[in-house]
Amino acid sequence: MEEVDPAEIRTRLGLAKGELDVLVGGPPCQGFSINAPERFMSDPRNKLFRHYERFLEEFEPKAFVFENVPGLLSLADGKVFR
Repeated sequence: MEEVDPAEIRTRLGLAKGELDVLVGGPPCQGFSINAPERFMSDPRNKLFRHYERFLEEFEPKAFVFENVPGLLSLADGKVFR
């Protein structure tokens, strides 16, 4: 995912910053799930939401939808969310 360039995608789509109406996405929930037997900060999936942030910064959409993953707020006493 790191090799995906949001600017290149935006350019290929022919969109100016702020032109996209809505960006929809969410983090993989497995690493955050409160139903998982164990949760670890070292789970590599826990960092994937940062790539969504990269797309938000590049596209500057009018609105965005980010899936509510309750465990994101509670993992490591909220460290991930902060």
